[in-house]
Amino acid sequence: MWSNWKNLRLNRKGLIADTPAVGFQFRYAVDLTRDWWECDPPLGQAHYKVEIKAGDGTLLFQQQVSFRYVYVTLVSGPLLLIFTWWLDTDNAKVETTVPSPVVTLGDEKPTYIPDGFGDVIAGQAHMMFTLYSGVYMVPLPAGSTFDMREMNIGFGLLDADGLIQTRVLAGGELTGARLMQDGMLRLVQPRQGGGLEFLGGCDVRAMGAQPDSESAWPYSGSEAPTRAQVESIVTSAGGATTGILFYLHEVTPVVLYQEGAKLRAVRSLDDGLTWGDLMEIANGVSMVAADVGPDGGTVYVIGMRGQQAVGLVCSFERDAAGQTILRATDEFPAVGLSGLPTSLQMLKIQNGVFHLVVSEGGGIRYWQSVDGMRSWE
Repeated sequence: MWSNWKNLRLNRKGLIADTPAVGFQFRYAVDLTRDWWECDPPLGQAHYKVEIKAGDGTLLFQQQVSFRYVYVTLVSGPLLLIFTWWLDTDNAKVETTVPSPVVTLGDEKPTYIPDGFGDVIAGQAHMMFTLYSGVYMVPLPAGSTFDMREMNIGFGLLDADGLIQTRVLAGGELTGARLMQDGMLRLVQPRQGGGLEFLGGCDVRAMGAQPDSESAWPYSGSEAPTRAQVESIVTSAGGATTGILFYLHEVTPVVLYQEGAKLRAVRSLDDGLTWGDLMEIANGVSMVAADVGPDGGTVYVIGMRGQQAVGLVCSFERDAAGQTILRATDEFPAVGLSGLPTSLQMLKIQNGVFHLVVSEGGGIRYWQSVDGMRSWE
């Protein structure tokens, strides 16, 4: 669901509201003004550059856009008799360099809606419109900032409130696991200010319970808690997103997460109270989905390396120093997968069959693989 449009705190540069999110769109209110006698030649070139960064400065999105605008005037003597205009956004040049490739819902080319009218006031010709960007499925962690730079249109209104607004698709990015031995949940979610947090021992007996109710869970000999028993920071890195929680052999929690272009993991030896050193899994791979295998110790990942869908098989082993690490022992093309989003999706393994479910653009797609993620149909 889309959030409401929100003004940037500093107009063209500032914090994006309602993050974390899985996608975004921005709009730009423009009053492009020229002295009417400068409307010959009638063609003009507009351009701007947009950058979005995580709280730690990691570049999440970078784009340059240029398009032509056209004035048409008919002058008789000192008077301007006819004035009209339009934007040539159909032939706009859009270059999104980060991330590459980028997933959109529809076309990347901007669209525009006239807000008022084109007119001549005190000898100046005005073009007033709202420019809408494409819809980008780029995950944004909490604390992400927006910056529109190098623009050559709308300079006269840079101090006006609401010049640039953003809206986002709610992120969530909540993942977790339920342990058989205690029946309770452990969760990983984006934390306010950036990074990921762990919530452990979330007792489902408290769900729907009324205050002072003895019927929260009739089989319990103790009062049902109303909050997590363990709260810890998995990582404070602002660029860390899309964390997936696994319990290896139903004992040891591991969080596999994306930080910029790197796929990383951390492990806890005390059920999420503290977390160990980070482990580098892969560089240049954007994780789409992952699951732990039936042996309880092998992690399978579907991701994108550039425009190619790939599968990663990750195993725990000891390094040269005797430390236990998780590393990618195999990487291969995932033949048959295409158009995967950059947001987190679902992968499940059952009886040797890999099931991948992807939600994007209001629809749900499904693939399966019977050869260890190497081919999909």
